[in-house]
Amino acid sequence: MDGRIVAGTVSFPVPEGWPVLQTEGAPCGHQKRTVLIGEGPNPYGPSPWCTTADIEVHSLFDFYPYRYDTHDQNGPGMVTGLLASPTRMLTLHGGEPVWLREDPDGARLIVLPWSRVAVTVRGGVEVWQQVLNSITTGRWEPAALTLPRQVEEVSMMVAGEDKQSLRLIRDPAQVQRAVELLRAGTVVDEPEFCTGEMQMTKGLITIQPREPAPADPVAGRRPSTLVVTLGRDCHEVVSEEGGRVRLDAEAIAELGDILGVRLSW
Repeated sequence: MDGRIVAGTVSFPVPEGWPVLQTEGAPCGHQKRTVLIGEGPNPYGPSPWCTTADIEVHSLFDFYPYRYDTHDQNGPGMVTGLLASPTRMLTLHGGEPVWLREDPDGARLIVLPWSRVAVTVRGGVEVWQQVLNSITTGRWEPAALTLPRQVEEVSMMVAGEDKQSLRLIRDPAQVQRAVELLRAGTVVDEPEFCTGEMQMTKGLITIQPREPAPADPVAGRRPSTLVVTLGRDCHEVVSEEGGRVRLDAEAIAELGDILGVRLSW
């Protein structure tokens, strides 16, 4: 549309002279100085597409913050979930969070969880920065965290640590208290957003619902992912399903005690 990629409320200009290809039917292999657009693959299974490009724009099946590596010592088909890299969070004008990640293969991801769009840049850091600086979105109203009504378990993958850093709680009283702390966070709006590019992303909280949810190929119900960023005077939590809140130091400390990790900054 007028030289721009438009996916829902997300929009950014196509680099001058670059062709735009649909993922389905595109030639296999890496397409340089090309934008590839289409439906995102199911991250729980093999990708049906054989094409990559310097910029890829796909609908987001799931935030899916982990990379899954196969390890022979675990046996065929066994995988270990690791954070691909610490996920940094920025806020675009209009209020939508952007989650940034660099994968081991060098791809840089720009994830817009509320718009359900992911932009993968393989054309280098300059192209990645150009895309990031040019993205516009619609206006998102401030809201509390969107969480399941009933929660079965709460887990946290701590950024910067190894695969042993997954903290998991299933005790009903602890689960209830963790969810209470998250629900009680103070809703923030522009210009009160304090999360910036240098903000420390401490980890990813996963909320597993007890009630049935949209079909999940693995578990039959879909978890929600939250990103926790910490700073001296800025502790924000954003849910992929919507909502952004700020927690005070006491709430952060108690949440860390429940999860068995020191949430410091």
